[in-house]
Amino acid sequence: MKQYLLLLVTAILSVTSLAQNNKDNAENNIPRKKAGIRIGANFSTVNVKNTAGLKLNNRQGLMISGFFAPATRGIIGFRTEVVYSRQGFELTAEDDKTVITNDYLLFPQFTTINITRFFQLQVGGQVGYLLNANSKTGPLRLDMKELTNRIDYGAAGGLEIYPFKGLILGGRYSMSFGNVYKQMNTAAEPGEMFSPAFDFKSRNGVISIFLGYQF
Repeated sequence: MKQYLLLLVTAILSVTSLAQNNKDNAENNIPRKKAGIRIGANFSTVNVKNTAGLKLNNRQGLMISGFFAPATRGIIGFRTEVVYSRQGFELTAEDDKTVITNDYLLFPQFTTINITRFFQLQVGGQVGYLLNANSKTGPLRLDMKELTNRIDYGAAGGLEIYPFKGLILGGRYSMSFGNVYKQMNTAAEPGEMFSPAFDFKSRNGVISIFLGYQF
């Protein structure tokens, strides 16, 4: 938690400095660099093959991000981001429900297309690092970091709307190219509801909606 607070304070100080630089640049008619913060909701799941009849449902989670966009005079631009993203899914087997939680630190890199100053399209790739992974079935809670791949990579695309100065409204879809879970050959013990053996292909899929402010 201390590390996350330190990152947040650093980001706020950086954004404050950038806002002052933008004010100075505007007075000299220089294209503005942009930075901002956003908060929103994730609707995530893990898309799998060979689910053995298990039912996987979407899970809701939190996303918080900061971004930086170099100054540009044209339609095409670039953006780099740092995102905290809570993802996962819910798994139903018989009468029991298991909630899987995977927390990632994501680093998206986007090409941006500005369609007027009120609307922007974004497309690119991202790399993620797993911070935490666990499952919860009733009162039982299990650490799943050893079963989950630390590195996740994939593609993302979305849009943002700027209704008036500073405000951001947007949405995004991201998907993995690599497996979420490690390929393991150990079989589940008799009577286990949630097997530790993941021998199927597994991909993250996340829809995010958010609001924010840019400087």
